[in-house]
Amino acid sequence: MLDLIEPTKCRLILAVMWQPSFSWQPHAHKIETNLEHPTDPILKIIESYFDVSLSQSETYPFDFSDYYTAEMGSNLKKCFIE
Repeated sequence: MLDLIEPTKCRLILAVMWQPSFSWQPHAHKIETNLEHPTDPILKIIESYFDVSLSQSETYPFDFSDYYTAEMGSNLKKCFIE
């Protein structure tokens, strides 16, 4: 017989990287478009999906590597959400 166990609680942490010239199209999630920070739509989607309140770190330039340049361009920005 299978015994069910309570799952271990964990903290949701995301690293988000973006190109500042990227234009967010929120049509699929019906989110307001006049948000102050580029990650605001991501925060709102995740908060509503997981029913949690999230915060984010300061934004910093992702200039440690050129690994993503071909796919995402240069001048990338990054922050953490938890």
